[in-house]
Amino acid sequence: MNEGEEGWSVDVLQDELNKRCNTNWTWTVLDETRAEADERDKDRLPFWNIVTEEEYSEKAVRKAVRNWLDGKGYEFDIRVITPEEAEGSGLLEKLEELEKKDFDSMDYERLEDL
Repeated sequence: MNEGEEGWSVDVLQDELNKRCNTNWTWTVLDETRAEADERDKDRLPFWNIVTEEEYSEKAVRKAVRNWLDGKGYEFDIRVITPEEAEGSGLLEKLEELEKKDFDSMDYERLEDL
């Protein structure tokens, strides 16, 4: 994704927070254009979906998550790290494995089974 792009969504993983607080949060941050394209009513989105009016940037994602946290009464620092720096649940590696599979030639596997 490029900075300034419209029609975007990103998943935000936070293994360190989940490990420390015994949570399993993963947010999806998406812009209004994407929410409308997916025919989602932003007032009826799941708890972990955050809609923003801003074009894509790392700052826009951090701001959206910060607003979500503040609105729920949480006080956490937010920092963005590269996937290479991440340690934790291994979810990213499992997703990368799924991308490599040829789903036309085999049965789907549940993520937990990988």
